[in-house]
Amino acid sequence: ISRTYLVAFIFFIGFVVFGILNVLTAIFVEAASQIAEVDRDLVIQEHLSQESHEANAIRHLFQDADKDGSGELTREEFDKLMEQPKTSAYLRSLRVEVAEA
Repeated sequence: ISRTYLVAFIFFIGFVVFGILNVLTAIFVEAASQIAEVDRDLVIQEHLSQESHEANAIRHLFQDADKDGSGELTREEFDKLMEQPKTSAYLRSLRVEVAEA
């Protein structure tokens, strides 16, 4: 076997190995990209679910404070609710500033 064929064969083997590694890298990158997209969708869905849960919690808090059952809070009912330390702590845990309420 001459040196020319040996060099050509080694070049061919190197080229094939490089090609296979390139394909494997592309497959890995594509899979990682798909996983990142799914993860982003899950984060968005979790955030929306958390917001819905917090809104329902505040709604229930105000419904419980509605003592006359009118479906509306009077100023007196609201003030009485806001005076309770448990209420202000609960609203702060939901990232609602009591001063804004």
